[in-house]
Amino acid sequence: MVSSLVICRVHKRSAMHLRLAASFLVAIAGCGQEEPITSYRVKKPELVDPTLTAVTSAPSAPATEQQTLGLIVPVGDKSWFLKLTGDASAVAPLEQAFIDFAMSVKIDSKSDKGPTWTLPTGWKELPGNGFRFATIQIPADSKPLEISVSEAGGDLLSNVNRWRQQLRLSAITASDLPSTSKTIKVGEHEATFVSLVGKGSGQMGGAPFAPFAGGSGAALPADHPPLTSPASENRPPPAKSAASSDLQYDAPPEWSPGKANAFSLAAFKVVDGAAQADITVSTAGGELLANVNRWRGQLALSPIDTAELTKSVQKIET
Repeated sequence: MVSSLVICRVHKRSAMHLRLAASFLVAIAGCGQEEPITSYRVKKPELVDPTLTAVTSAPSAPATEQQTLGLIVPVGDKSWFLKLTGDASAVAPLEQAFIDFAMSVKIDSKSDKGPTWTLPTGWKELPGNGFRFATIQIPADSKPLEISVSEAGGDLLSNVNRWRQQLRLSAITASDLPSTSKTIKVGEHEATFVSLVGKGSGQMGGAPFAPFAGGSGAALPADHPPLTSPASENRPPPAKSAASSDLQYDAPPEWSPGKANAFSLAAFKVVDGAAQADITVSTAGGELLANVNRWRGQLALSPIDTAELTKSVQKIET
């Protein structure tokens, strides 16, 4: 059977352009007509996540415990996200107010206008941006806190683990969800609420995901597919991954093991002088356009629409 991969190259360093011309990144869905890849030159990127409370460079560990209150509302093949992150001492007293606000949200699955809600006294609605539908500002003693409202793809467990990773909490399994989350009714939809406390910043960092606890990266797990040696006529076929029996590959000899995490099926790094690139293979949900725009956001590029998408991707067979 022939599968499809999608390669979307957004270049940060020209030194890596030729080096990684054959690199692969796994995405989902198919593409439109085949057209040349568009390259971009940008300044040093900032990391952007649709549910961030702020846009920032890769964050360092905060001095105090951070808490995330998060709500995921599945609507069709996407979900709406409400997320509040800040010092635990400031966020914890707002948990019931956050839930009450969430329960006031109304989402019409037949409309593309987005959710509506009732703001508590003193709370303020601010405009959204390319990734946020809106920002809800909550007054606080030091500086206002923010609830980000956004829409994206991905399954429930992946998104909860993404938030846990941002707080340097270990990933959970589907069987752990009932004991670590709460189901509440948001209009006609059943939503999942989580309250998480950890030592991370609560923001996205790393490329594409920062490692879990400690932030220093992890060695390749025991079930990671082995790297193959340089090409030779007598070399055996690439070994199957114990982590994913569907994944087989033949890694170029100049690719060395990279920082693996709970989201990676495989991870590599490529070094060219002072320049370095990280390559990961992972699975996730969401439509093609949303994932491409997520990557563009991590390089501080503006989102594109469906018409522009065909100019930015190339379809290949694998």
